[in-house]
Amino acid sequence: MQMSSRLQTLVAGNAILLGQAAWHCCPQPLRPSFRSFASQTTPRQKQDQAIEHGNGKPSDTPSTSPPKRDQPSAFSQRSPPDSASFSTSNQTMPPGWEDSPEMHIEKFSQLPHRYFGTNQHIQINDDFKETLRQILWQFRAPIRYAFAYGSGVFSQSTTKPSSYSDHLSPHPNPPEAVKKWQSGGGKIIDFIFGVSHTQHWHSLNMAQHPSHYSALRYTGSYALSRIQDSFGAGVYFNPYITVNGTMIKYGVVNISTICRDLSEWETLYLAGRLQKPVKILRDDPRVRLANQINLISA
Repeated sequence: MQMSSRLQTLVAGNAILLGQAAWHCCPQPLRPSFRSFASQTTPRQKQDQAIEHGNGKPSDTPSTSPPKRDQPSAFSQRSPPDSASFSTSNQTMPPGWEDSPEMHIEKFSQLPHRYFGTNQHIQINDDFKETLRQILWQFRAPIRYAFAYGSGVFSQSTTKPSSYSDHLSPHPNPPEAVKKWQSGGGKIIDFIFGVSHTQHWHSLNMAQHPSHYSALRYTGSYALSRIQDSFGAGVYFNPYITVNGTMIKYGVVNISTICRDLSEWETLYLAGRLQKPVKILRDDPRVRLANQINLISA
């Protein structure tokens, strides 16, 4: 009995020593905390501590930093203000603007809305669009508004040959972009040029391109512009003109005539044309406003 008591005492003493050794050797994260119930904080309190420290996270433990999977939700929280601001900007459209529009505007910022009339711009091939714009740069006379239209810009055939046929093309030496875009067969490209003053424009253009005009050029720019502005739809056409190796037909019209026909349907020549697909190459705020009225009325 005496030996067993001593043995029990020895075993108990060794157990205590082994327990203390195991405690000191145990990693810090695995040690039980007896103060956890007293010092435990809620996630809201940890966020407040982080704000007080100014580092965006609590300073006592790194485990309270937001996990990576929460970052997308933070990004998604920034989206609603953008969409809300967009919807708010849409609401800035003044009521009844189409009944009494302000047609005497000079800047796009004066339109009823920052995105007003952008539906009028149709996307086409970038190379072909740049080729059309390069044609405009061959005219020194100022062109304020311009668009291309017709089957030479928007193909009307459902089937296209595999290659471009030079003998069927009206273009003497077209750029590669025109060949690719008109792979179904070359066609003349039609333009409308909106200008501020027809007489001044024809005067400059006659000096640069006298071959573009018929015998009417001998009457001078004043007589030609008077005939143009006084009869018909107010558009003067120069057909079968080669520019940059591409055959085109371009019509010249006063900006005021365009706006009047779009808003009042005076002849419906330009208004009807702009109700169909066109590629706007140079835009003007007055024409965009008038054309939007035209499209709504149609």
